[in-house]
Amino acid sequence: MGEFVEGDEITWVEFFVTVKGTTSAFLGEEDAGRLCFDVIAHIPWERIIYLATTLPILRSEELCVQMCNLTYLYLKEVDLSEWFTEPAICEPHTFEDLLPRLWAISIHGPHLRDGDWTPLTSFLTRRAAIGKQITWLRLSDYPCMDEAVTEIFERAVKHFEDGCSDDDDY
Repeated sequence: MGEFVEGDEITWVEFFVTVKGTTSAFLGEEDAGRLCFDVIAHIPWERIIYLATTLPILRSEELCVQMCNLTYLYLKEVDLSEWFTEPAICEPHTFEDLLPRLWAISIHGPHLRDGDWTPLTSFLTRRAAIGKQITWLRLSDYPCMDEAVTEIFERAVKHFEDGCSDDDDY
């Protein structure tokens, strides 16, 4: 191991952690989410800049506040109503900018309750209203949406991409 000499350039090494696993028993979605959270709980949340998941681990506003450097969110086959919830007026972070550096969202195969896009459109509209407009939104393999929803996306984000291809694994 070399020694550091004043004036030497320090190179930061970016790394990522991928958590994949199998269990010997079938776990329900809630238990799988809890297990996933237990595994990644020791990662410093403020260092996460990219998150790709199929689990609703950001349900907690507290986690959103702690992930202050998250810039890119990739969601695959998630229930939008579990990810993009309206903050309760009594919550401590109701008026804070949750995920302040988030600029890109990619969603593949979202699950909608009764075809309702409101959780996502409300989130995007709220962000735009406080001056934190999402720069890039990409949707792929999604259920039908009416023209009004498309118009909301086009107004609430700077660039809306309709990615209909099936090769969206990043």
